[in-house]
Amino acid sequence: MHIPTSAPSHHSQTATVSAVQPKQPDSYGGLLVRPVVSHREEHACHELVRRMYAWRGYLTELASPHLSRDRLTLAAWRDGELAATLTLARDNGSNLMAEALYPAEIAELRSKERIICEYSRLAIDPVTSSTQLMEQFFPYGL
Repeated sequence: MHIPTSAPSHHSQTATVSAVQPKQPDSYGGLLVRPVVSHREEHACHELVRRMYAWRGYLTELASPHLSRDRLTLAAWRDGELAATLTLARDNGSNLMAEALYPAEIAELRSKERIICEYSRLAIDPVTSSTQLMEQFFPYGL
């Protein structure tokens, strides 16, 4: 999915990236992984998540604003195209989705003064999917 340089079109799923991007390092095979920096990029990430999740029958809600202090949305770009997105949430005592299923485990980690972070809203465009892309998001493995 491209991001439009002009007003976003709700009828089209392609456009061009408007944000200035640093030169992409050769060692990453043309991939640039960086935080989302604009509302257009945030919208493109949401649309990728919505499209990939809907394909599997899941409904999605709009994510928290990208300016949230405890959330960070990363985007992987290849040649100006959005290839993937991932949102990270740092625990603030009440914002982790994992707590709904694992309250005792999260409470135990908090009691040990651990820094807890969870990832969500992972979506990869099938056109650009690759092992290398996943290695950029998770350089130390899962």
